[in-house]
Amino acid sequence: MRTALCLMTALAACCSLSASSPLLVDPCSNCVHNSRCLDNQCVCEEGFSGNGNFLCHQPEDVHVCKIMSDPEMQTFAGENLLLETFGSLKFAELSTGRRTGSTESGVCRFSSTAWTERILGKIFTKGVTFELIQEDLMGQEVYLEVAVNAEVVEGQYRYAVKSRQSLDSELEHQAYISPEIGPRNEQTITILRDNCEVIFRLFQGNVLSVNLACCGIRVGLRPFHPVYQESIPGLWVMVKKIFHPSFPFWEPGQQPLCLNADPTVYNIKDVVSESGLRDTRAAMSFQALTNPGRHFDTTPDDQRHLANVLKDCPADRLQMFYDDSGFILDSPLFINCISGHSQGQDNIVGLLLHTARYYCYGWRWACRCAKQMVMDRCERVMSNPARFPRVAAFMRQTCDGL
Repeated sequence: MRTALCLMTALAACCSLSASSPLLVDPCSNCVHNSRCLDNQCVCEEGFSGNGNFLCHQPEDVHVCKIMSDPEMQTFAGENLLLETFGSLKFAELSTGRRTGSTESGVCRFSSTAWTERILGKIFTKGVTFELIQEDLMGQEVYLEVAVNAEVVEGQYRYAVKSRQSLDSELEHQAYISPEIGPRNEQTITILRDNCEVIFRLFQGNVLSVNLACCGIRVGLRPFHPVYQESIPGLWVMVKKIFHPSFPFWEPGQQPLCLNADPTVYNIKDVVSESGLRDTRAAMSFQALTNPGRHFDTTPDDQRHLANVLKDCPADRLQMFYDDSGFILDSPLFINCISGHSQGQDNIVGLLLHTARYYCYGWRWACRCAKQMVMDRCERVMSNPARFPRVAAFMRQTCDGL
């Protein structure tokens, strides 16, 4: 089986493709592909929908799922929502027809995991891993896994690409992709897998696009930039409708966040109903927290423990957990004080785990641990109850049981 790695730049794999450059001054320098600058704002070209600072697409041709900023989301069916999440999360899962040229040549099965980072109490998408299984007409399968870690280094976007072609092997570093910052700067890497190209390309706006050519699937990623905050960070998965995408049947509580492209089959209301929670934001946050993806170096150690506790939680206790301790999830100032100078998410997930154990299991020691953690780390927040009334109400609990 033939495998090739082609770098379409003059540099070999495993070399840095970065270059030093001045800071951006033009607000339209990071307009994305299929957008233009109008009155110092990025807007999508005529015939395209979306946000010129993130993604412009043609909805009649593709289904799109995207998560952006801190974080907002849109499912494949176009339903919009807000949610809170930490660590890694199961993002999208689907199958498409496979084509070699114009010829039908089998089936593609795609699944992806997103992982996040914390910056000043806010949570942004930092990377993506996806698995692609291509099955030909004879039933033979070919496996590919790709991991992309996105970051900003010395003011420049940088994407580290790893891949493996067998579950028995380790992910191996392939290349860095990092732009000389400026409009329409493009670099391309191609992994050839069983005559099907997987093309990594740095598009306009410094968005890394991964095109799974034979499957009609494209993945896009851009991290948070501390200087150019108009350049919306996030992750998207786009699938062409002509490839006839289909979505597996998921057991209750196992759905990836992107859900189904057909809202009559499964939609956000179904997630809310199955969770037993009253509102969409809490239900989708629950969905994200209880469906962690694969473990990465940045994944909080307690994330899977937290997921298991929340899944076991009785519905009335789960609602109480979100009502009384929602500030742990949705307050950047509180998240920042709990986490301190560390950019990781272990402390905040640890606090959530203590709190969930108290509300779901009634463990009094977990309540005391949670309160002690807040007292030790958030003295300034504690001293201002008028500004943080939910924190103050939480701290007034006696931990004598619910």
